[in-house]
Amino acid sequence: MRIGSIIDLIELYAPPSLAADWDNSGLQIGSRKENAQRVMVCLDVTGPVIEEALKYKASLIVSHHPLFFRPVKNILDDPKGEMIRAIVSEGLNVYSCHTPFDASRYGINAYNAFRLGIAAEGYLEPSPDPAYGYGTYGDLKEEISFTELAKKVKAVFGAQAIKVSSFGEGRMVSRAAFMGGAGDDYINKAKMMGADVYITADVKNSGFMKAAELEMPLMVLSHFETEKCFIKIMKDLITKECPSLMVLESAAGDFEKII
Repeated sequence: MRIGSIIDLIELYAPPSLAADWDNSGLQIGSRKENAQRVMVCLDVTGPVIEEALKYKASLIVSHHPLFFRPVKNILDDPKGEMIRAIVSEGLNVYSCHTPFDASRYGINAYNAFRLGIAAEGYLEPSPDPAYGYGTYGDLKEEISFTELAKKVKAVFGAQAIKVSSFGEGRMVSRAAFMGGAGDDYINKAKMMGADVYITADVKNSGFMKAAELEMPLMVLSHFETEKCFIKIMKDLITKECPSLMVLESAAGDFEKII
């Protein structure tokens, strides 16, 4: 199947017009005219992911995070340069679907809100098209204690541990907000939307302090934990639309571990 046709199908679900100004989603290396019979889906393009793609003869890599965030001024003998040379010399193609997928109704935030039992009412940051946006908020299926919800969050995301606001313990929660990836900037918005708890990732100490000032309890996972579902969602999406393709999930990508 033509790579351009695969990209067009993905972009029906995650239109490129949804990309943030700073983002670089889209075809990173390769040609829309090339054909692909096997696709490797990953969160980040890394050396081990490239090795997987070559091992399983996948000519297209679909990643969440772009291979290039900033203009490339040189290609040297460093890890990034080695990856670029390997991709080009082996004839691989790389397509990244980042913020368009974050804002999609079929993407990370919608998927995780469903798994957490949040009846999504709207977006923490709506896109110009009100049908799309980043993050979500809404009522939980039932009122639950902060501690029990923390256990559920760990189970849903397969997390060994999560960080929480200490002042949240002992509270009951019936309304939640969620933002996949770095969510520091949306603590105020979660509070404005009436959330009893805000579930996100990558919150710094200053974010915990702000949350305490606002009495907005946090539950914080790792960036990877909140976004690793991209691999399953994208695999299922491509498989549904392109049943003739073999779509593989990368097993190389979790760089964090709690011991």
